[in-house]
Amino acid sequence: MIIEDELITLEEVGRMLSGISEKSVRRLIASGELPQPLKVLSVPTLAKSDVLAYIERLKAKRRGDK
Repeated sequence: MIIEDELITLEEVGRMLSGISEKSVRRLIASGELPQPLKVLSVPTLAKSDVLAYIERLKAKRRGDK
């Protein structure tokens, strides 16, 4: 079974994360909070599902889940 997962640019990732800058997205990648990007024609992209999972981890942290 193939699961489709949209690839989005680091700029789009920033917009998903309350409008943070691409530089801030790169910092999250460097710290390991987001995965290393996939390069598509030399354009760094992330899977939208990875960004959504990161948001869910932030929400769980806020609730005090582990």
